[in-house]
Amino acid sequence: MGNIKVIKGTNCALSLDNILISEKRNNFPTIKISYFGTSIMAENNLIEKNKLDITFYTAPEIINKKYNEKCDIWSCGVIMYLLLSARPPFGGETEDEINQKILLGKYDTISAPFNSLSKNCLNLLSKLLELNVNKRFSAEEALNHPWFKDNNSKLYYHHLKDESIINNLLDNLKNYQNITILQKISMAYLIHNYPQMKDVINASKLFNKIDEDDDCIINKKELLEGLKTKYNANIKEEDVEQIFKNIDLNNNGHIDYEEFVAAAVNKRKFMNKNVLTLAFNFFDKNNSGEITFDEIEEVFKSSVIDKSKIHESLEKIMKEVDLNIDGKVTFDEFSIIMKQLIN
Repeated sequence: MGNIKVIKGTNCALSLDNILISEKRNNFPTIKISYFGTSIMAENNLIEKNKLDITFYTAPEIINKKYNEKCDIWSCGVIMYLLLSARPPFGGETEDEINQKILLGKYDTISAPFNSLSKNCLNLLSKLLELNVNKRFSAEEALNHPWFKDNNSKLYYHHLKDESIINNLLDNLKNYQNITILQKISMAYLIHNYPQMKDVINASKLFNKIDEDDDCIINKKELLEGLKTKYNANIKEEDVEQIFKNIDLNNNGHIDYEEFVAAAVNKRKFMNKNVLTLAFNFFDKNNSGEITFDEIEEVFKSSVIDKSKIHESLEKIMKEVDLNIDGKVTFDEFSIIMKQLIN
């Protein structure tokens, strides 16, 4: 990368310092972001006014102390610039000098290597490093930019060449059975915490390649055509109907990413003691070794959309998992319920 002078250490998650490459698959690296010290869950139209450390990754609106999630898009633009040129777009000897350059939004795209890059590459860079937040690309717009499509990035990154892997994932989808809310939340939590598991990686690749418009949901047509045209899979309309009947429990006509991956993975891979302990501890907030009604309710308040039926649903769940009817769920009881997924 060359020598890069950092005026201050960054607290921002999106910087080269916090990007890790764990391994390569199909000539593409597995990239992970390692630090979320100042991250928050963004809400629609949320404007933040928190103080962050200033670096050359910082979006101009952060300097003005009024920003939303698009500050991350700006940081992605800075990272792209750095990877292309081995120098920051807005460098300087002091923090004030860097800030002034960021606020002006002017950067070099004339000298090498930019004078030899494609128009689409430079266009994407300009959309990421757009001063006007309202004109700056969203993450979805960036992913759908022609530069990625020209290089078939999605095609190669989500490629599954082993036919047996695809068939196993499809079999899991076809044979997926309705599960309890407790099992569903536990599986979703485990999938989020084991992204390196091969089954999770493969299910994710399958979903993302089928999800043509990158909206994180797939409908019946996308599933059928995606499997046929992109994987040459032997699948029929009645198979797709069965998959949606099994997974699309609210009958809204689509399957989201989390539902798809949870249904496609081999559940047996998650049924060892160490993995189940992680899921159990997610509910056991006070580390007492038992899950209480209140602890389950606390998790469900943030996981269930229809809050009006929480208490009724919880009573039903407790009857299912509290095998000795003492008002608490032990690890053994929890394990029995989870292992029903593979029976």
